[in-house]
Amino acid sequence: MKSTFALWWAVNMNVPTLYLSADCAPTTALSRSAAMVTGDPRSSIAEAIDALSGSPGASWYYQEQVSDLNIAWSFDPKPTLDDIWCELDAYVEIHDSYPELIVADNLMDIEVGGEGYEPQTYAMGELHILARTTGACVMVLHHCRENPDGDKNFNPGWPPPRWHIKNKVDQKPEIILTVAHDKEHDLYRVAAVKVRDGESDEGAKNPIVLRVDPSICQFYPHSDWRG
Repeated sequence: MKSTFALWWAVNMNVPTLYLSADCAPTTALSRSAAMVTGDPRSSIAEAIDALSGSPGASWYYQEQVSDLNIAWSFDPKPTLDDIWCELDAYVEIHDSYPELIVADNLMDIEVGGEGYEPQTYAMGELHILARTTGACVMVLHHCRENPDGDKNFNPGWPPPRWHIKNKVDQKPEIILTVAHDKEHDLYRVAAVKVRDGESDEGAKNPIVLRVDPSICQFYPHSDWRG
């Protein structure tokens, strides 16, 4: 649920945002964000949009519900770094300022060329330049390896340690969070495995625990859960 978590974060921050959604289609983004805003189950939203695909009624209704969100979307499924800068130029042309938040979902979908881990390392370096140039917070979604050591006690509901991040891309980010959805208990754990100017939990031993309701794409502080 890392994409859902990133979107929930962007919606609740409510700052000018450029969301590069290579991983999720427009209908997915609409159903998730509409669920967050209206509290309607995401499944019902998706069904309503699909059922009225010949008539734009449901789609327009939910688009109106999310129209006040401070998010500009790009759904290019395989953007190059030049494409990302073009999206940024278009954003500035419309809003006359840089966004405060840029979300890249996700790193593996950015087209750089080459093989191995070096292209993604290069992309992270370029996104670092993007952050320095614009002053925006750049949030990049990426994958971790799934139990690469074959640990019999591996818990899929527990966030991975820093050394499980794929392709050695952990050098540039100021902060790295690893996440995991505990489906059995409706928990969402977030570990700060890298904090450049603070205390890091590299082994993900002490994650923050949230409650999650996937049906409406909502996250709650553990003490505020009323489900």
